[in-house]
Amino acid sequence: WPGWALCRGLLRRDTQRTSMSHLDLKALRVRGRIGCKDAERAHPQMLRVDIRLYLDMRDAIATDDVACSIDYKAVAGCVRELLGSREWRLLETCAHDIGVCVRGLSQRITRVETTLVKDVIADAESVSATVIYPP
Repeated sequence: WPGWALCRGLLRRDTQRTSMSHLDLKALRVRGRIGCKDAERAHPQMLRVDIRLYLDMRDAIATDDVACSIDYKAVAGCVRELLGSREWRLLETCAHDIGVCVRGLSQRITRVETTLVKDVIADAESVSATVIYPP
């Protein structure tokens, strides 16, 4: 393509116009113990977690270097370890705790939006709670 040379010169260079951006980890399947009743918490249930990480991506864009970005596997591992370590009564509390845990992985992460989804009502697709940390 004839315009590629011009385009290539602009790619990954104009990072000053890039502001806050986000990365999404969608529908992470994790087992956890969440529920108001003891019977709900007796056995781990399959949950789905959506995580949006807000961060400054300018260094990652400029360098195309994974070391300047966020390790997705570390995020997933953090969530799995947390959900395997304890139990919660409320989705809201667990979603908040996930946000705190994930934000602690990197100083690059400025905010975490966590949606935790649980299938608990027979005639509803799902129940979910979304928490933004810090607010």
